[in-house]
Amino acid sequence: MRFLVTRPEPECQQTGERLMALGQDVITAPMLSLTDLSARWFDLDQVSGLSATSQRVAGLLQTHPQLPLLRRLPVFAVGDRTAEAFRELGFEMVYSADGDVEDLCALIGAHVSSGKILYLAARDRRGKLEERLAEFGLSCVLEEIYSMEEAKAFPTETLTALQAGEIFIVLIYSARSAQVFRKLMAAAGSAGVMKKLLFVAISEQAAEPLGAGLNVTIAARPREDDVLKAALSLC
Repeated sequence: MRFLVTRPEPECQQTGERLMALGQDVITAPMLSLTDLSARWFDLDQVSGLSATSQRVAGLLQTHPQLPLLRRLPVFAVGDRTAEAFRELGFEMVYSADGDVEDLCALIGAHVSSGKILYLAARDRRGKLEERLAEFGLSCVLEEIYSMEEAKAFPTETLTALQAGEIFIVLIYSARSAQVFRKLMAAAGSAGVMKKLLFVAISEQAAEPLGAGLNVTIAARPREDDVLKAALSLC
């Protein structure tokens, strides 16, 4: 059973290695790649907390000149992996919503009653946290510090394997990755191949751009462990 992992690096390789350690045959082909857009200085006036919906944010802050000041703030992370990335970066007050943007809003609302939330985010994103926080009556300072650029084509090895029917399970971790995958399949004249594949998506939202009529399994929870569990159950 051959897997195709489509998430960005370095997570793509990490997921591939987890599957290979379990004896699976894996191809990695990121549908998106990161571009750093981070400002060299954030306005921290009246900021009482930091929020992040991706562990990539912690990676981008590693060499930021304000890191010592940022470490004094509580961090509200969408999930455990994002929270752990901030702890590894030296942040001590880290809270995990262990869920999605709605859970994150509730977490922030339960801990913050004044000041501003500094939201470090991707340029292209779904589930607008800044809009939801406004509904809670909380002020949000949005800083778009990275973008995820779309792959222009499949690697030759990946496309050949897809067209030859050598890949059986495709792992989808975001709606944009799903959208790019579908676009590249169409561009290669291989849209029909998608009906022969088994897709495992981290959430219904992530799977939506794949379109109807496909064999799609949704992970029980939006976490990698659950994605892998669902995928391995299909073997």
